[in-house]
Parts: sequence; C-alpha cells; structure tokens
Amino acid sequence: MIKTHNSPPRGRTSGLGKLTVAVITMLLAFHFHSLQAQTYAPLRYWTFENSNSMKDSMNNFNMDPNYYGSPYAINNNASGVGVGKYLTLNGSSGLIKLGELHIDSAFTFEFLFRPGYQFNMSTFFRRIDGAIETRMGYPYISFTTFTNNYSGGTTNDEMMINLNQIGRRSYGYFMDGNWHHIVFRYNSKTGLKQVWVDGECPDGYSKTLTSGYFTNNTSVNREMILNTQSTYLKYHGDYDEMALYNYSLPNNQIYKHYQNFVAKQHYTYTYSSTPPPTPASVSTAIDSEEYAPGHPTVTVTTTDQVKTFPIPRFKTGHTLLPNIPLYGVEYLGGLLQSGTSYTQALNASKIQQVDLINNFNQSILVASNTHEYPYYNDTTKFAGWFIKYANDNPSKHTSAFTFWPQVNPQIIGRSSSQPYVTCNCLSNNHYLRNSSGQFLNSGGGVTSSKTLSPAAPSDSLAYDGLTQRYYLQQMVNKLTRPMNLLFENGEVIPFYNNSSVLSMDPAVLSDKNSTGLDWYTYEGRRAKEKVLAYRNQFMNIPQLSNTKFAYYQVDGQPTWRFNYAEMRQSSSQINGQYYPTGDIYVRYPDNWRYWTSAWHGWQWVVESRKVELALGDKLYSPPVAAGWDVDETKNVRPAQWLGLLKAFAMSGAEYFYPSFFSTVAPFQDSKNWAWQTVMPAYAQAVTSRYEDLLRNGYLMEGDVPNDYINPAWNAYSFKTGDLRKLVVIRKHNTLAKYAITGTLQPNSNMMGNAENEGVATITLDGQTLKFKVRRQGSTYIYDKTNASSPVFYQLDEWHEAKHPYRWIKDFNFEGELFDNTNANAIIKTSVPAGTTAGDYTNYTSYVTFTAASQVVYNFQPRMGNSSTMYLWVRARSKTGTSTGFNVTLNGGSSNTFDCIKDTNWVWYRFNTNHAAVTFSGLTASTNYQLAITASNTSLEIDKIAITSNSGAYYGNAINPCTTAQATITAGGSTTFCQGRQCNTYCKQWLYISVVKRCNFQVDYCNHFRLLCSNSNHYRSRNINFITCISNSTFFANCNSNGWRTNNILPGRHCYPHRICRFFMVMVSGKSNFASNYRVHGWNIQCESDRFKWMH
Repeated sequence: MIKTHNSPPRGRTSGLGKLTVAVITMLLAFHFHSLQAQTYAPLRYWTFENSNSMKDSMNNFNMDPNYYGSPYAINNNASGVGVGKYLTLNGSSGLIKLGELHIDSAFTFEFLFRPGYQFNMSTFFRRIDGAIETRMGYPYISFTTFTNNYSGGTTNDEMMINLNQIGRRSYGYFMDGNWHHIVFRYNSKTGLKQVWVDGECPDGYSKTLTSGYFTNNTSVNREMILNTQSTYLKYHGDYDEMALYNYSLPNNQIYKHYQNFVAKQHYTYTYSSTPPPTPASVSTAIDSEEYAPGHPTVTVTTTDQVKTFPIPRFKTGHTLLPNIPLYGVEYLGGLLQSGTSYTQALNASKIQQVDLINNFNQSILVASNTHEYPYYNDTTKFAGWFIKYANDNPSKHTSAFTFWPQVNPQIIGRSSSQPYVTCNCLSNNHYLRNSSGQFLNSGGGVTSSKTLSPAAPSDSLAYDGLTQRYYLQQMVNKLTRPMNLLFENGEVIPFYNNSSVLSMDPAVLSDKNSTGLDWYTYEGRRAKEKVLAYRNQFMNIPQLSNTKFAYYQVDGQPTWRFNYAEMRQSSSQINGQYYPTGDIYVRYPDNWRYWTSAWHGWQWVVESRKVELALGDKLYSPPVAAGWDVDETKNVRPAQWLGLLKAFAMSGAEYFYPSFFSTVAPFQDSKNWAWQTVMPAYAQAVTSRYEDLLRNGYLMEGDVPNDYINPAWNAYSFKTGDLRKLVVIRKHNTLAKYAITGTLQPNSNMMGNAENEGVATITLDGQTLKFKVRRQGSTYIYDKTNASSPVFYQLDEWHEAKHPYRWIKDFNFEGELFDNTNANAIIKTSVPAGTTAGDYTNYTSYVTFTAASQVVYNFQPRMGNSSTMYLWVRARSKTGTSTGFNVTLNGGSSNTFDCIKDTNWVWYRFNTNHAAVTFSGLTASTNYQLAITASNTSLEIDKIAITSNSGAYYGNAINPCTTAQATITAGGSTTFCQGRQCNTYCKQWLYISVVKRCNFQVDYCNHFRLLCSNSNHYRSRNINFITCISNSTFFANCNSNGWRTNNILPGRHCYPHRICRFFMVMVSGKSNFASNYRVHGWNIQCESDRFKWMH
C-alpha cells in the first residue's frame, strides 16, 4: 500500500505551556493531514484507454497478450454504458500475462466484467504456482488460495460461493447483459478472505482462514495470468478497469471504486470516508403461488385439487402411450396419512383416479403390487375395486406392478419365504468369492455376507418367476379384458462395474473369458439372462400374450448402469423399439443440470440418450419425480418441473411414470404433492401437438458439449448465452420443420432467484434464432418448409408459472391451435416491419382460410369454473373487405359475426344481434367443442377467449358489427349542479338500452361533453353549441375510435333564461354497449344556478 502524508513542521518554543500547545497542535494537524492526503494506489491498473491499450497506468507492467499469442479485441462502450474502452476475449483467446505478484500476506484484484454469449465455466485469473485462482461457473464463484501456516503446514482453501439464492447470490444477477464490479481480496495474516460484488460483500461471500503467508521467493513461479488455455474453461466476455494490489484494499475504497464505475469514471485513489452500505439481503421467502393454498398446512383436499387442475390440451387423435402411475395411487388417496382411514383413502382414490385416467392420459393401475392377489374379489379393497373398474372400461389402457424383491416362493411350495435372488440361501457358487472361497462384497473386501455373482446359475431364479406367475394368474383370472403393461421394479441384481473385484473370483474370471466379451458387456449379458430367467416364467401366460414387459432402471448411462445393448433385451419392444426406463428423480431445484448420487438431472439424460439413440431407440419412458421431501420447500416446484418435463419429452420421452416415494408413516401429506401426478400430462399434451416430429423426426445434437473440460460430443441442447436456459430441438426427417422447447431454470425455490421469462438466442442450422423462454417451458413449432414465409408459433402459452390449482379458470386459445384437421385452415406468422429474420421475440401467428371452413377448439370446465362464460374472438379482415364467422357450442344454436372489415386485430364480443355471446349452464367435467366457421377467405383469427368476465375483458368496448341506433336516458341517482359559475362539474350516468329518454332542462350552456365508457376506458369528444329543441333530438356518432359529433341539427341555441325541456340525446352508428356500458355527461359549463337534471 502506498500512503502519503504531509508532516507538520517541527521547532522549538519557550515555556511548558507553549510547548504543550504546540505538541497538541502538531498532533492534530498530523492526524488531519494524513487522513486527507492518504491514497490507495494499485500496483497495476489497466483501463484499456491508452494509445497502447495494454498499458499499465501505474507504469509497472503492461498487460501482455503477445507472449502466449492470445487474440483479443478493444471495443468502445455505448454511450452511457460502462467506462470508455474495454477488453474482449473469446474462444480463440488464450493466456495473457499480468506480471509477477510478489506478496507474502495480502492482495486485492478488482475489475469490471460482463459475461458474453458463450460464457460458461471460466477462469478469471491465477498465479502460475497455484497460490491464487479464481473461476466462475454454473452456478458458483470459486476463490482458491494456497498458503503456508505458522505451524509448518499448508492451507489449500477453495471458497465456493453457491449462486443459489437471490440478488448477488444468484447466477442470473450476472447474466443480465450489464457490467459488474467484482473484487477478490485476501489477507493471509488475518485470514480474512472475501469477494465483493457491486460495492457489497453479501452474506456467504466472506470467510476467515487460519493465518499464514504466501511463498514469495524464486522457488515458485509468481506470474499472474489472465484466462486459460483449456478450451472449455476460457473466458468469453468483456473486462475493464482491472486493478491489482499487493495489499488488502479497505472496504471504503472498494465501495468508492464501485461508485466510480457507476459514474462512468476510472478509479480514484484518495481516501474515502464513506463506508459501504449494509449488504442487501441475498435470501427471501418462497413464492406462495408455487404451493397449494394454505401451505404449509394446505386447506384444499387432494381430491378437490385433482378435480380443479386444468385439463391438459391433448391433440385430438394423438397416439401417445398413457402415463403409468408410480406414485402410489393409495397414498394419493391418503392411505397411512394422519387422520385418513383405509375406506376414506379408497373412496378418495376412486374419484381421483377416474379423473386422472379420463382426463390426464393415465393408465388404470390394476395392481400396485401383484402380491395383493387375495383381494382381487373384494371391491372394498384397492386391488378389487381397480380390477372391477378395469373390466368396466375395456378400452382403457391397463398396467400392473410386479415386485421381484417381494415374492414369496413358499406360495408355490418352495422352501424360501424370500425371493431366491436375494435370500442368500443358494449354494456358494451363486455368490462372489475369492480363490480361498471367502465371500466378497462389491468392493472386493472379505465379508460374511453374500453378494450374487454374475456367474451364478439362473435355474433357481426361475422359482421367483414361477411365484410371480402364480400372482399374475390370479389377476388375469379376474380380468375380462387384456392387460397392456407389466412393470417390474427389479433392483435385485448387483452391478459391480469393477473388473478388479470380479477378477478375484476364479469362477467369474473363467466364465467371462469363455464368452470372449469385455467386462462391461459380460456383466450386462449375465444380468439380462437372470432377468429373462425370472420373466420368462410368467410372460407366457396366455392372457398376457399381448402384454408388454418393462424392467426398471434400464438406460444407456455408460458408467452406472448395466450395458444397455444387453440389458434392454430384458424388456419388451414397443412399436418396434425398446423403451429405456431410467429414472429421473431431480429432487432439488439446484440439481436439474447435473446429478447428485441417485438423483438425476439433465446430464444423466443426455449421457443415456447418446447410447440409446445409437442403438436405434428414439423414444423412452422415464420414471420421474420432482422430489418427496416432507418439507415441500425443498422439492422442485411445479413451473420448474414442467419446463424440465418438456425438455425430457422433446428428447424422446413419449410417456412417463409419475413417481413419488412415501417413505415413513405417517406418510407425506398428499395435499402437498398432488400436483406431481398431473405435470407429466401437461408436458405430454404439448408433445401430442408435435407428434409427427416425435415419430418422424430426430433429436438434434445442438452445440453444447457433453463435458466442458473434456468435450467429446454435443449433448442435445443449444447454447443460449445463459446456462440457465435449456433449449432442446427435434427436426423432421425430411422437412425444414422443427419443434423447439426452452426453459429458464432456477436453482433455488427462493422467490426472485431467477426471472420467469427471458430471451434465448441460438444458432439453428446456421441461422440466428431468438425467442422467449419461460420457467414452465415454452414450446414452439418453427416451419421453414416455405422459406420465404416461415411460420413460428407457440404450443403452450396458456401454461402458468404457478401451482396448477392456481391457474386461471378461463380458456385462452391460440387461433392456430385448432383441434380438428382442416386442410383449408392455414397457419401464418407476421412480425413487425424491420424485424431481423429469425427474431421471434415479438410476433403474431394466426389461422387464415383458403376456403370458408371450420376450426374447432375443445375445452372442459373444472371445479371452480363459472357456469356462465363469455366468448371473445380476436380477428381481422386480411383484405379490408367484409368477412365474419359463425360460432356454435357442441353443435347448438349459431351466433353470427358478419361485418369484420378492420385490417387491424380487434377483439369481437357482440354478435350481429347486438348481444354478447354467452354460454350458460356449463358443467364441470363435461367436454365442450367450440366451432368457428369462416364466412369467406378474408377472415383471420389470432386468439379466442372463453371467460367468466362479463365486462370489457380486453379493454375494447367498441363493437364493429352493428349499425343499430339506440337512445339514452338517465339512470341511477340524479345529481344536482348549483351552476353558480362556469366550468362547474356536473355528471350523470346514462345507461344504454334499446330506447330510453334523457329529459333535462338548462338555461344556458356553451359546452357539453359526452363520454363513452366502461369502468376503465373512456372515449370522449366535446360538443359545442348544444341545440335546444323542445321534444327533439341531438345526434352523435360513436365509431371504433370513440365518440365524434355530427353537424348540429337545425334549431336554435340556448339563450339565457330560455328553458329547453324534454331534450332527448340519440346515439347512432356502431354500438357495442351492453347494459353495463354508459355515457357520461362531463364538464358541463353553466352560467346560471338553474341547471339540473330532471327525470
């Protein structure tokens, strides 16, 4: 640290008093001047402003990119942004020398940075000897130091700041496209280690270590380096105002430098007496909208939630396989939960499951465990009731779960009450042993317990299969219809994936060598054979001849799963391929990107897909769970989960096994997790609208590497400029047509951790494409089959970022998402003039017609919906000539809209008979079909809304479709104006009906203003020189732009003291006013006290 001060003068004085005064004066002066003149200058400071842009303003060491041949660029900030010029690095940049840093105890490094489009895992700076290194990745900041301590040891500390909260502790804070000031500071003597961001050191950005010192001699390389040579750790973005200190910069100075930056200035060195503010909080509460009402003590029953959840909008005629409920239908009903009896749970389950089966594309789970066979005849039990329900609904898909770990072979007369695969009761050659015959565990250690050997004979395992056959025979004997799918829980065959351990068993080594296979393939084959020895004992039951069999946790993950090429053959093929069944249990919001232990995120999926796709298995069927912690705030929330499910679906998940694990009785309250049962259906319904691309397209590899440090292949997603934004795309096999889904993922349930919506910018087949992505997922069709007129439209705009119970009860449809097949209904997209090609951040897609024809929209009211709803249609005429449409509901009476001429988009509400189109008597759980038939080819439709709001829901009171004339009369209370001076404010609400009369008397008025309004919107025009004609009329026109006046009818003006009685105002022109619309008299200027309204 460089400190300067002015010393006070020294001299002699005579006398003790004079000496005392002089000393005190001298000390005060010394203190005052030292504070005022103290400066904190850096060792090196690079501003990138000089003619030599790499020049060190302190003249100690010019930044050197040439030594390692690192490309760079110097750019100018836009006006009002940043501080002058700045340094830009990209993927071609490499190491940049910053000079040696000789320190023994402390340093500070501060700079401005702005992450670029390809910012990912990035090294900021480091000292070559490893004493200092700083990095940023998703989602963390890392600050590593290596020092000697005074006890003779060393301290190697990595301060990892997890960006999983809000504000400066969130990753998104740095991804806003703006400059940020960051400071790394460490004092090894005090042990204080800190990171400051934008003038603050937030909670979690500071720690204290054991005191020590840096190695500071020629035995180590003390060169400071910016960036790295590792391709996927390189910094992508901008730097500015980079300063290095060989001391610990004081708090006040850090804050001052941040203020310099805010003021668009370079750092100043003089002492600042202004302390930094108290750091803003980096934690906050949860968003209650993401939880069921009343959380944590939910006030809505599970059954009422299920009956209220909006129906997913499946495309009519889709062929996607149903979702299989792995969550425990009994536990959703409340079984083994506090205060719920068995009968109550069963009765609740009957209602819940019927709704989920009929409306959410869920399979009938005939048996949640086939060993429930004693209850197949008893409809007061879950097993018996579901058997009967399946028989009563033979067209519905059925499934059942088999549990190998729970079979009891004594049922078929065998000696073991435990499955032979896990009983440890077989001969020793079934278990892993060393050459001395000692049993080995999976790590190769000698143990008294037994572990099944890959070389174990499979004949005894057949008894387990015969036991399962007995269970299944009882089930099919009660069924009068086919069983579609059996799902085996498995989890009984150990996976070693350790050739060293397996080689310790001579029998295993000999068996492996006899096959000629590598260890990984060998172990997978032997596991498959054991499953088949079990499965083949029951899959030949005649009633199961068309039943499919799926084995749990079979996927292509190459490290922690059996060889997929072998193990997939343990399951049945469906539609000509095997469906992997790897589990995706994300559990926690910050686990979505990678995985922790058994809890899998996106990275597990892509590593599995790489292997599966190579073997021709395009589609898969994963068990999925958002989490099952008893503390619901720890589990992934609905919007984040829905966004992820859409990404899984786009990567090939045709159907799901919605899962939840009820762990310890009393089990978790199903009112908290009921939403998890329906989220997969919402994602699957979106898939149904691009099913052609699912079956006749392929998953694009994208441009995000599988591993940033050791990249080997692209991992099925696209770079977006923000690692929180996951974009996955399928492309048609033969057409330039794409299905795109994107989600902006948070990594915390704190409200404000991530925004709900952002813009993703990707490169797709060489084109830059921009579009919005939301937390709950945004899925689009991009159709370039007509390159000169591409089409871009969203499939899921109606999905919300809330708990599904809280979604709005209205129905909002995109015009282009009609549910019928109509070759004459064409989808088109328009963007504002001047929009760059590929920019769909602002666009309108709509349906247009090549012939007068019909489009259909299906909807179903749910519990809580109003029984009366109102129709709105946003439409236009593409040519400006008259067009219109007819509307019917379930084939009922027709409503006609017949004079649409506006070429701008307008919301239409009133039919030709001047009436708002109303649908009354709607009932919950009833399917309705809204049909709109275009009268000619000029019609275009953007949106349709069916809403319970009877008012001007979209703020447009104008009805372009009527020329009827209506009169106005006073209604409601009468107001009185004293009229003692001009500009007196008088008003009277006038309600419109077919023919009404407004009678009033007035002495003198020169301005009268009418205002056309509803409760929120006004249209007005002044009417000058009101003509008073006894028992006569005054006309004013009302058009789509508001009120306007015609010429005054013949008559005479109102002169002082002349009384005009029975004055009637007529409204003509286009009228769209229902009974709740009104005309308002406003700013009536009076010159006498004789003004009043009269009935």
